[in-house]
Amino acid sequence: MARTIEITAATEVTDQLQREVQDLPGLISLRVQRNISLQPPGDVLAVEATSNGIMELMRRLDARQLTSSPGVSIRLTQPAGIISSSHVELIVRDDSEATWEEMEVALARETNMTLNGLLIMLLAGFIAAMGINSNGLHLVIGAMVIAPGFGPLTRMALGMVAGSGGALWRGLVDTARGYAAMILGAAIAGLVLRAAGETSPGGDSSYFQPETLIGYWTQPTLQSYLVSATAAAAGAVLVAAHRTVLTTGVMIALALVPAATIIGMSLAWARFDLAAQGAFRWLIEVALVVVLSALVLLWKRLRGHKRTMTL
Repeated sequence: MARTIEITAATEVTDQLQREVQDLPGLISLRVQRNISLQPPGDVLAVEATSNGIMELMRRLDARQLTSSPGVSIRLTQPAGIISSSHVELIVRDDSEATWEEMEVALARETNMTLNGLLIMLLAGFIAAMGINSNGLHLVIGAMVIAPGFGPLTRMALGMVAGSGGALWRGLVDTARGYAAMILGAAIAGLVLRAAGETSPGGDSSYFQPETLIGYWTQPTLQSYLVSATAAAAGAVLVAAHRTVLTTGVMIALALVPAATIIGMSLAWARFDLAAQGAFRWLIEVALVVVLSALVLLWKRLRGHKRTMTL
């Protein structure tokens, strides 16, 4: 996907970049606006190029240390459409690769554990607990869809592979905060169910027999782990392709939400054995996501990025 990079810098910097960018592979258009920026002060150099061209430009900016310069601002955007008769094949057959920085911003936008994010995770835990207790699979799937629980784990892998301690730390903190909120929501649901007279988690029957869902997620098979590993890899590819909206499907294939939910609701019933089984399954899922995401992103780094992140 072709993109636009706007580089705001002093005139002497944009003059040098203008000469260097003219031979950029995949270059579609290049324009300079003189003395238009107030903060930071200087010119704006706008480059439209294909995905491969953007990657090469980022490497050139890294080599000049412009991506870490306090006097330089770099903005990446994706135009809704580009019409250029001399570049039609480049545009319509372009790759969908995102830069490290685009991945980080997309993950931040969708999975930062702010007050809203924490509330969503808590409510997802509550809904999933109600579903597991009643053996209503549709409720658990609903919780999987609304819970932004995949992004923070991928963010950890992104930080490790792209060389960003900040991204790694942000992913680690948001994972801990988000899943703590989910476990709390599930525990609250368990307490409500106990107060309503329920004697054990997963004891009600809907269209499955009692404790069917608990048994499914606490007694995993090799097949279930293979599915989780494949889903984790698919999620990392979606993030790298700038299609994070589709990672809700990945969350359905993973057992992150039900495993964390089993921890919380089991604690409400003082079923520490069941809580331990849920914790074990959750840790395995976390490890699969982080490791498989890291492997996919490492392949991306060796194949095309060949640089570290600047955020």
